[in-house]
Amino acid sequence: MSVEVAGTSLRWTRAADVVVVGSGASGLVAAVSAAEAGARVLVLEKGTVVGGTSRKGEGGWWVPNNRAMRELGIEDPRDDFLRFYARTSRPDRYNPRDPTLGLPRWEFELQAAFYDNAAAVFDRLEELGAISGFHLADFPDYMSHLPEDVSKRAHLTIPKLPSGEPGTGLELIRRLTEACDRRGVEIVTGHRVTGALTDAEGTVAGVRYLGPDGPGTARAERGVVFASGGFTHNPELRGNLASPAFGGGAAVTNEGDFVPLAQRLGAAMRNMGNAWMSPIVLERALRGDPELKCAFIVVGDSILLVNRYGRRGLDEKMVYNERGLTMGQWDGIACEYPNLLMFPIWDQRCQDRFAGGGWDDGTIAGPGQDDSHVIRGVTLEELADNLRARVDAIAGHTGGVRLAEDFTEQLRATIARFNGFARAGVDEDFHRGEVPIEQFFHAATAAAAGAQAREDGEQVVFSSREEAAGVTDDEQVPNPTMYPLSDTGPYYAAIHAPGTLDTKGGPATDPDGRVLREDGSVIEGLYAVGNCAASASARGYLGPGITIGPLVTFGFLAGRHAAGRVAAGSAGATSRVPAGSAAVAASGVAASGVAAATPVAGA
Repeated sequence: MSVEVAGTSLRWTRAADVVVVGSGASGLVAAVSAAEAGARVLVLEKGTVVGGTSRKGEGGWWVPNNRAMRELGIEDPRDDFLRFYARTSRPDRYNPRDPTLGLPRWEFELQAAFYDNAAAVFDRLEELGAISGFHLADFPDYMSHLPEDVSKRAHLTIPKLPSGEPGTGLELIRRLTEACDRRGVEIVTGHRVTGALTDAEGTVAGVRYLGPDGPGTARAERGVVFASGGFTHNPELRGNLASPAFGGGAAVTNEGDFVPLAQRLGAAMRNMGNAWMSPIVLERALRGDPELKCAFIVVGDSILLVNRYGRRGLDEKMVYNERGLTMGQWDGIACEYPNLLMFPIWDQRCQDRFAGGGWDDGTIAGPGQDDSHVIRGVTLEELADNLRARVDAIAGHTGGVRLAEDFTEQLRATIARFNGFARAGVDEDFHRGEVPIEQFFHAATAAAAGAQAREDGEQVVFSSREEAAGVTDDEQVPNPTMYPLSDTGPYYAAIHAPGTLDTKGGPATDPDGRVLREDGSVIEGLYAVGNCAASASARGYLGPGITIGPLVTFGFLAGRHAAGRVAAGSAGATSRVPAGSAAVAASGVAASGVAAATPVAGA
């Protein structure tokens, strides 16, 4: 990635008011927002298809104090929300008596701006026909058991297909792409940005790119918005994460292209050690499977996870971000990550009941699904022998992880102990199934596996745990998340390793998406949104869609702000307001800063 001054003799290949780099949800929202504000917008997408990581995911958005919550009378006060956000994102720094709750100021300002703007941004996007969704009122937050979470639920909305059925990230991207098309946004694929061009004062004036027809330049009269994703698929950068990761579910184009460019421009890089964590099916990641998602949930009840010693190391039903982080815990005496590889072990009953239910990235493969990662054994001894051979075969990719010599004996003892917990209904070691989100996810995945009601193969989505539980046929057990493994085979296993949905590191930004230097000053003309910017969530993960909620919110604000800029040296007043901004202002979206937002109608 290069940075150079654009001389007066430079001939621009393309020109627009706002250039957006990346076509995931944050980039497309920035494009819609800028175009709605009267700007000519060009989107440069590195991949061969539009959508980035967003098109691979479930596509839901987590929004505080959203309209549906208010209509239901569910309170989500600003101060309480900010305490909840700060407590989960920076537990080591959280201080409820501090003006910024112990957070760095830029991070606190982003969290506050998310609360102040998100609900109005999503309402506005719905008015513009750029999104459509339905609200899941009873979907609990991931950390609803914490006292700081006052509202506990109802933050999630998922995409809605034209038929009224639940959609995924594909539907989110389809609607945003259509919204761009209606506003004349030009989107070109196969264009990788290779550098930035500035004017003599250091204002970013455009980019260099490499496209199907060779190199080119794109002039940005008002600003460049980077929305190019994180660095999941850059092993060198990924190796800097605080918790180890072996790849992930991000688009394969997410290689951290923006990192060296932002550094050369003097950006303050933050949260480079954090990521949206989740376990992955390791062998799929090692094959470079472009359709790899993440093993979000350990689906099933007669299933447990053991480490290389044949012992459980965590609560299997723990939320995926926390499970991924727990797999990266360090043993300072053994000088190793004892849970670096975790092995799901399940029986035939679990295979029959839960195969193909979704959310585990095919760990328990259903009919017609790729099951090359599944290890089998008629007995536990045979399963352990076959698992050992598979682990040995990939040891060159895992730092030499191998099964302990007494793995089989320890596995048998571990299953016996787990079965006792399952019969009693209480997991004395890790408290499996004791928090609301674990109960909800288990019921929903059990129902989805049993129903298989969608012709397109997507999982069934339920609005409440009760609705999901109403269509399951689980045998009565004290704790529905646990059922004793059978005393006889066959048995199955797979290999999970920590991975990422994507990374959280990048330049610090203000609430308008403007990239900041170490001294807090703004790099003029440069914006960053989505996973290529430093996330205000730090290590936390509030709930499903907390990735898309903020990135869409700040994508909208960045696009609007960029559309309102006038390039240095251009004719006209620097306070120029783009056409269409009155409609945006009328939506109730707040200005930058941490003051309370302009009230939203109905709030």
